[in-house]
Amino acid sequence: MKDKSLSLLSDHVLNQEDIVDRYRTCCYYCRDLITVMKCKPGKISGAKIFRDITSMKPFPCSRCPYNPDVKAGPHEKKDCIPEATCKRKSEYMVVPNNVDVVWTIIKRIPEQQKVMEWEGVRSWANQFHFTPAREKSSVTIECWFSDHKQLDIIVRTKKKKDGTWETARPWITGIIDCASNVLISYVLSLNPNSDCIAEAFARACAFTVDTPYSGLPQYFYIDNGKDYRSSKMKGLPNSESEPLYLNKDFAESGILSWYGVKVIHALPYRGCSKTIESIWGTIDDEWIRPLPGYCGCSPDQRPYILKQQIRDDEIYTFEQFADYFADTIYPEYNKFSVTNPSPDSLYHSLPKADTFVPS
Repeated sequence: MKDKSLSLLSDHVLNQEDIVDRYRTCCYYCRDLITVMKCKPGKISGAKIFRDITSMKPFPCSRCPYNPDVKAGPHEKKDCIPEATCKRKSEYMVVPNNVDVVWTIIKRIPEQQKVMEWEGVRSWANQFHFTPAREKSSVTIECWFSDHKQLDIIVRTKKKKDGTWETARPWITGIIDCASNVLISYVLSLNPNSDCIAEAFARACAFTVDTPYSGLPQYFYIDNGKDYRSSKMKGLPNSESEPLYLNKDFAESGILSWYGVKVIHALPYRGCSKTIESIWGTIDDEWIRPLPGYCGCSPDQRPYILKQQIRDDEIYTFEQFADYFADTIYPEYNKFSVTNPSPDSLYHSLPKADTFVPS
């Protein structure tokens, strides 16, 4: 009956007022048990919790974490309940003698805790988490964001021996400017790696025929993936099996440190910390959703005609989609705007942090 989550939960359930043993027919451990049962998915009613607790096998006090004579196990935090030490002289967990006590305990559960357990971290963050507005840079080519993203579309890759096509979802490795949100450069691939990042970075820095954007940023804001921490980007190889380049001095420095670009790593599992995440959503919603082969980002968003489109070879090949992205999506996104100035107009109107362009 002893639940590992009970001792971990007590950090959030107990406050200074709860330390007082206010319930004569309910001990500390029973109160935590009621809280855990109420916070489980399904939103069990107080009456059901009361019936379950009163009908269960008695829980001995000799195993209770609130008992001062019980030693904490290897996976338990005894120091999380230093003041809430039970002083009852009983042998078993004290359970309520009526359902009103259960309802009183349930009403005292913080709303934030219930939302966290029932709806998840994202819903809790949307309702209760304070998120300060990010101060955008006032100059271009000062800070760039980069990330991989699997696009919400299925394309044909190559033919099998039986004449049918293999299909896959393409990936995009892109770099955007922090001040203007302009998509400076990108690379489409079926298997993103550090080569895609290096190629996108080189295209963003140097003059290229198909883009008006170039320069060298002061900061490069990236995530914590292994591709962004590779020797090609940051310096020394990750393992002995990863070879150095012909130019050893350049390889040991890495592309970013060689050019003096400072790296900022985003917090793990915090998509909102990277502005580029919203850019991918705009591209998916405005240009990829109407295309044949659109598959959505989850099974419930998948169109019912997708299987027929794949069977009838109506979807793009990877090369066709790459051409469409270069000719349509890339230029239209940089000129796209609903209310504010477009990314392209912002990029050309704002001052530049540096005018140096590497060869």
